[in-house]
Amino acid sequence: MVLLVLSLYGDALGLFLASFPRYVLIPALDFGLLSELTLSFALLPSIVVLSLLFVTLTGVVGSFLPSIRAVRLSIVSTLQSL
Repeated sequence: MVLLVLSLYGDALGLFLASFPRYVLIPALDFGLLSELTLSFALLPSIVVLSLLFVTLTGVVGSFLPSIRAVRLSIVSTLQSL
């Protein structure tokens, strides 16, 4: 659960930082037509939804495997090893 919350915070930070390149225009040259193009980035809602789904899936898988290992451990042997 904690890993899922941390991954969602990381995704929110990543989406916040990814929203700034849309204000940057990059000049490019099209050699086929010999014309100048201007490239810009756009943060589409589909990208936001896909990143949230990917981060949620990664957080669940990343927290599921260590929790299964922790359930199988004996409390007494774990405390003795400390």
